Amino acid sequence: MQVDWIIKNINLATMQTHEAVPYGQIKDALLAVKDGKIFWLGKHNDAPPFPDTQVIDGDGCWLTPGLID
Repeated sequence: MQVDWIIKNINLATMQTHEAVPYGQIKDALLAVKDGKIFWLGKHNDAPPFPDTQVIDGDGCWLTPGLID
């Protein structure tokens, strides 16, 4: 699967409502971007292969994908 770039080594706050997981937390996550849009996000271990893709290391920081403030 070809994407433009990925951010790995992050924690996501998806803000999806779920009683057991505050703020829709996904720890040890990966986010993939294609054509300027979020293409895939989720647990790093669940990610499909993204060969020959620019990789950004999120250094364990938190990210709120799609947040418009």
